Amino acid sequence: MISFVKRHGLLYEEFLEAQSKLQIKCELVLYPATRFAYLCFMLQSAYKNRQPMRLVAESPVFDLVLSSLKKRGKEGEKAVAEFRRFRELVEARSFYERLAGGKALLEPFSIGLHYGEGDGVPLSHVLPIFQLLYDFAQQLEDFDAITTLLDEETERDAVTNLVMERWLGEGQKTGLKHDVHLLAFVVDPSVQAALTRPTTPECDLLSGDVLEAARRAVRHMSSDDSAKRAVLLQQLMLWNAATPSLSPDRSEGNSTVGPMAVATGNNAYSSLRLAAMELTWAKIDGASRQQPVTATPDHELSSEAMREQIRKFRMCSSPVSFWLSMMQEAPRGAGAEAIEAHKLFCKTMSDVSGIIGHTCGVERAGKAYGLVMSSLRKSMHPTRAQKCTFVFANYGLSNHAHEAGDGYHAFEAALSGQQGDGADDDDIVPRASIRRGRLILDDANSSGAESEASDGEDGGGDDGNGGGTSGGGGGGGNSGPTEVKWALPEGFALGKEPSQLDDSMVGETIYLRWKTYGWQVGRIVAVITSATPRLFKKFNFRIVWADGQKGPASLCTKNYASGPDAALDSWVILKKATTVGE
Repeated sequence: MISFVKRHGLLYEEFLEAQSKLQIKCELVLYPATRFAYLCFMLQSAYKNRQPMRLVAESPVFDLVLSSLKKRGKEGEKAVAEFRRFRELVEARSFYERLAGGKALLEPFSIGLHYGEGDGVPLSHVLPIFQLLYDFAQQLEDFDAITTLLDEETERDAVTNLVMERWLGEGQKTGLKHDVHLLAFVVDPSVQAALTRPTTPECDLLSGDVLEAARRAVRHMSSDDSAKRAVLLQQLMLWNAATPSLSPDRSEGNSTVGPMAVATGNNAYSSLRLAAMELTWAKIDGASRQQPVTATPDHELSSEAMREQIRKFRMCSSPVSFWLSMMQEAPRGAGAEAIEAHKLFCKTMSDVSGIIGHTCGVERAGKAYGLVMSSLRKSMHPTRAQKCTFVFANYGLSNHAHEAGDGYHAFEAALSGQQGDGADDDDIVPRASIRRGRLILDDANSSGAESEASDGEDGGGDDGNGGGTSGGGGGGGNSGPTEVKWALPEGFALGKEPSQLDDSMVGETIYLRWKTYGWQVGRIVAVITSATPRLFKKFNFRIVWADGQKGPASLCTKNYASGPDAALDSWVILKKATTVGE
């Protein structure tokens, strides 16, 4: 359906017009067959656009194209069959019921797989994610929408078998399951807390098979050192003994307190392990009280359950942070040897918890660099490619486009540098000024000020350009760069005028109007003190500008102003728009 509409230009125009009338903003999307996690989005786009599709099939344009194909004889018979098939599909209610079933079946898998490929997701989350998918695959008959799609038990069993095959592997296929996944889960108390409650602290996934796999992983990691292996296995045994358990009912005053999780094992790991789990339980309870309860349609229950569990996973603390903190906690009354064994285990488990179990981040970076080194750029003349190399949108981190300035060739010339007339032999002055690379001074034409700002440790040592951020000259050729006019950067709002200019200003984002270059964005990174007396005479802050240039600046409250009529050297504080709104 999707490829049919997008393949015929006239029908696609009709589709877009129908979408506009119905105010539907879900685009038709196609993904390659290898992108299993995206299949849900494709079915969802077809399902949400069922009304525009039906209007396309009923439009005069559809009949006009179909009649023109009929006149082509045998040549047009195949195309006519496709048109008729499309009309049958969009008018069949059973087809959309099957689309809804496919979405209900695939959405939990899509949610889980997309979460698992996040760069910030610990390795310990892999096991519970696949266990959730496996549990869902065993309950498909509980959802009416899915049984409409998979009405036979053998079809539903096939889904369960596919999950098992992907996790365990079958034949020559290597499954995702690895002992290090299970070890990372065993030593992550936060993710265990996300699967349990204070009244039921025992985690079902901590089975004998999982614990044995964790021991195998430890033995493999220390296979070349028998002494180290013995120490790690002993510490792992102590860690497993510290699993929280359920206490019996107890009395407090005249009331009886129900069973709750308590520390066991009586070793160095017991109390901190329980404390980490209690922290996660508290976060989950707090979030559940704030989140309103809404009715969920039957066919979305499975997806919402997956989302809810992932929300809990996102509240878990970093296992690396936990083990680094644990390393600082020496066992009470332990000797030097026991303390070293404790630290070794904590360091090893920190390393295990920090493993990235996939290459998704590398793939994303590769795609981004593919945009930088595109096929179009490869075919450019070197001069033109050199101009385009200057990054306009820095990999999503900064989207401040260069509306004016010289670009790469000025940057390259500045890096080469030249000797200043009144400077010492070791002083380097930029050959050409760079946009946002120079500061506005009261005596902008004073070469002495430039020398001071770029002299040794006072200015040039950490600016990277010999202090080339002072002065206000041009350097943009005969015509010079076009001034950037006043306009708030996207996503920012004006902040309040500061009451005093001191250390509290460090970290603030400012907007300053430069001579010739106009309004530029920068961030205050340090305060200039009397420790650098030559800079202290004229400057009070160090600023990193949006293009990466760093240098001293002189800010004063009398110049705090904004708008198109603000004078040169005017500056204001910028705050993120959401922060100001709050």
